[in-house]
Formats: sequence, structure tokens, C-alpha cells
Amino acid sequence: MVKKTNRKTKPLSKISKKRVPKKTEKPPLHSRRCVGCGKYDARENLIRVVKDSKTGAFAVEYNTKASETHIAGRGAYTHAQCLKRAGGGGLARALKCAVPENILNMLGNNG
Repeated sequence: MVKKTNRKTKPLSKISKKRVPKKTEKPPLHSRRCVGCGKYDARENLIRVVKDSKTGAFAVEYNTKASETHIAGRGAYTHAQCLKRAGGGGLARALKCAVPENILNMLGNNG
């Protein structure tokens, strides 16, 4: 039995199917995504962990707003409830480096 082919003489089973993007709701303006649960929320409701690119030091910002002083560097946002899940790999992935245990402990004590 011969398989049907298209004009390029490829078997139909080998033709790549175009991926259709999932329809999702657009996040609200000035929102950030939690690295623990993946949900969007306002910046004021999230905790920001920042790694300074020059010194490599870590800092934690609570209740961040655009008008307040903003620590420069690579940052990741997480809910206080999602700290355990975010510490399992989400923070390290977002910051592109390993997060020290003392920062995770400080987040756990304050969150």
C-alpha cells in the first residue's frame, strides 16, 4: 500500500502541523507574574527578590510600587503563600542563578 503524499513528496504523516496558541486572558496593566504559582497579580501584592548584577548581592523588597525607590538588578516576584514552591526552582530559574539558603530562610520567616 502506498501512502499519499503532498506536492513536496513528503508523506502526509510527516507534515508539520502549525501550533495554535492558547487563548488566555491578558494580564492587567502593571501586574507581575508569580514564579511560584504562575498567576498574575499587582506589584503591591507580591514580594520581589533582586540580584544585583554588579555585586551579586541579593535583596528583598516588600510592597513594591513604581513610585518608591526601586532596587536595580534582575528580579523575580512571588506571593507570600508561594514561597516554598518558588524556592524549589522558580526563583533560581527567574534570577538565572542559585538562590542562597539564607535568603530563602529570610523570606520564609517574614512571609
